[in-house]
Amino acid sequence: MKRKISIVFLFLILAFAAGLYADKLVFTEAGLSYGKIFSPAKFANNSTGLYDTAIFDAKVGLDLCKWADLYIGGAFDFFADRANLQNHYSFFPVFGGVMVNIMPDWMIYPSVLFEYGCAISNHYFVPVYTAVNTPWLAAYYNYGICLNWNVADIAVLQFSVERPAISNIKNNGGEIHIIKTGFAWKIFY
Repeated sequence: MKRKISIVFLFLILAFAAGLYADKLVFTEAGLSYGKIFSPAKFANNSTGLYDTAIFDAKVGLDLCKWADLYIGGAFDFFADRANLQNHYSFFPVFGGVMVNIMPDWMIYPSVLFEYGCAISNHYFVPVYTAVNTPWLAAYYNYGICLNWNVADIAVLQFSVERPAISNIKNNGGEIHIIKTGFAWKIFY
């Protein structure tokens, strides 16, 4: 008798879950953003700092009841030095994140996101004759707000304003703060 009750209970849970997960469950996302370092001041885009640049990122994750997205992702950030274009900083963050969608059934709806992970970082510079690489493994975190447009049943266009940070800088301590604005294309499967 207990076994029959547990089987019926299992089917009720599955029937309830099927209603919750009737939409697409898995998604991929590709994004292109404008990145600008604003802190520390010596890295800011001024006469001696680093140029602003494009930031590329990609994510894959689960869409839970349309209200929350859990995902993993990676990005590529490259900032060239104004004084010598051969010199540059490059960051390769790998992260996990959560995005909370507010009223996801609307045609246009807002979201908030938080990401945390690590970044493989490198400072490449040519002092006089030989090139020098200064790599370090840094902590990475990011938070931001998004405006999403339900383009189709399986696609969302996303505009985001984010504030990532690369911390534990090997050569001088502190954090590098970036402002990132851009678009991403999310496809549900």
